[in-house]
Amino acid sequence: MNFEDVPTEGLMEFAESHYETRSALGVIFGRQSELLEKYHRIEEDILSRPISLPPNLHDARGQDLLKQRAWWVTEELAEAVDAFLDSKEKTVEELADALHFYTELMILARVDWRDIDGSEGPRNYPYKCDLPPRACFSLRTMAIIRELGMGMWQLRNKPWKQSQVLTDKPQLRRRLTAGYIGLLVLLEGLLGGNINDVALIYLRKSEVNKFRIESKY
Repeated sequence: MNFEDVPTEGLMEFAESHYETRSALGVIFGRQSELLEKYHRIEEDILSRPISLPPNLHDARGQDLLKQRAWWVTEELAEAVDAFLDSKEKTVEELADALHFYTELMILARVDWRDIDGSEGPRNYPYKCDLPPRACFSLRTMAIIRELGMGMWQLRNKPWKQSQVLTDKPQLRRRLTAGYIGLLVLLEGLLGGNINDVALIYLRKSEVNKFRIESKY
């Protein structure tokens, strides 16, 4: 199954009923929590080591798990920039992948979707851009990576460090939320729509991921 094969009719309505919410973000977080649980078991089997969920944000092992997810987000954003000139559809799909990993990162960092839903983050994030489209897209993507990277900077307990530093959880969540809002707004702009359109794109890609889990792709 590929992204293009997933029908959209009734997809959002079913998800709203299943997760008992009318919030697009509630749907996204609800679906990602399910995928996280399924992939978590697969990941443990492949790596042959237990992975504690939710991770300890002060512990080097838990922090390493978050940083791994942050890198996966960065990879997908890089792929989106690379695809931007060639295919809008491919760009959107790569950003949908980034949204999957970023949502998982938010769940692992214990950021509640209700806090994001009520955020007053600027809807023209991060700034007006008068450069050519690809340059603007690249700059806005870099702004997301900046917030993501500065969030990860709060996780300072490297595996080789013998002195441990407590994580500034409010600062971590503030930075992650700023980057997450930036990703949502970037997708809204590409789709020419709103958060509901973003959720529908997310759900289409999650159907592909569910198929891959069930078929042991």
